[in-house]
Amino acid sequence: MQAVRAIDSDHMLFLEGNRYSTDHMFGDPLPNVVYTNHDYALAGFMDAWPYPGVSRGDYVDRQALEDKFLKRSEYMLEYDIPMWVGEFGPIYTGRPETDAMRFRVLRDQLDRGTTDAGVRHIIGPIESLFEQECPNYQPCPFGAQRHIAQLVRHMLLSEPMLDEFAERFRGISAEDIDTLMRSFLFENCRQRTELAQTLASYA
Repeated sequence: MQAVRAIDSDHMLFLEGNRYSTDHMFGDPLPNVVYTNHDYALAGFMDAWPYPGVSRGDYVDRQALEDKFLKRSEYMLEYDIPMWVGEFGPIYTGRPETDAMRFRVLRDQLDRGTTDAGVRHIIGPIESLFEQECPNYQPCPFGAQRHIAQLVRHMLLSEPMLDEFAERFRGISAEDIDTLMRSFLFENCRQRTELAQTLASYA
């Protein structure tokens, strides 16, 4: 870490633990660092069957997924520091019956959702104000709470980071940008309709 910071003291670093980022053995948290874990579930591996049920000798259900995630996140939760779940999700087999269970695993993982704990002191009072002053305000299609999050958390609080994000693209040629963008064209993507619909429902 000292060697890295001697060259670059500004960029945010992402650190993973041992055993594919499931075992964190770090000391005190370092400044300007995000710690990351992986949250693959036994019930989502290629040899898993069924869900809920026993995979590799362990019973796995929704609660087991939650317990494993909390275990893999102990370090970050203990120190109340930023955490990035760098990898998660099941392996899909192409067999409808098997993949139906894999999508259930994915939904149970996604149901834990994200947290706005870091900005709750900002969002909470705004939500309370709207509940008190505008109790009938329910903007389409998701209601006041979602609307406030969109405007405040995802726009107002995010906009100041645009310049830093834009700097990541300095020096990239127009041709490189065009190639990058074309890779996202729908016809260049492998379509997994049910997976897309599942993820979209949590967006």
